[in-house]
Amino acid sequence: MSEYAEVPSPPPGVVHIYTDGSNVSGNPGFGGWAALMLFVDQAGTRHEKMLSGSRPETTNNIAEMAGVFYGLRAIHSPCKVTVFSDSKYTVNGCSKWVHSWRGREWKTADGVPPKNLPQWQRILAEIERLAAIGCQVKFQWVRGHAGNPGNEAVDQEARRMAMALRDQQRKEVA
Repeated sequence: MSEYAEVPSPPPGVVHIYTDGSNVSGNPGFGGWAALMLFVDQAGTRHEKMLSGSRPETTNNIAEMAGVFYGLRAIHSPCKVTVFSDSKYTVNGCSKWVHSWRGREWKTADGVPPKNLPQWQRILAEIERLAAIGCQVKFQWVRGHAGNPGNEAVDQEARRMAMALRDQQRKEVA
């Protein structure tokens, strides 16, 4: 039985990526990110992989975006991709805002660069890389802390990563 058996499988040929970020000691503070990737191959075999990491002195939004970036970066074959996130900021940014900002030379409607510009540019570059190899990427918001098994799994992993980094830093200081 798989570790994430409670997370529904996508249809064959579709990759589902559940992403989340966490910040455990201020904003900015110690942050963690996670991306759970699920795929069913043409033979019907389910594949799952949890990616995760941490960053010191990061914001919650940047941690959320890191999960998306690293999840997308792990794809290397043509497929349909659905990225699930409980961050409306991330979902709207990836599916709507980045295209407008780029069209205005990376400026918001107010004429200023968007917050977290390097992260938005990295995510858009991954979306475009995937499009170039035949992938279709879409983003879907899910309510956080509402019992969605995929969202709960990445929430727990992102938080675990952030707390592990915080605890490691505390030990080094002591």
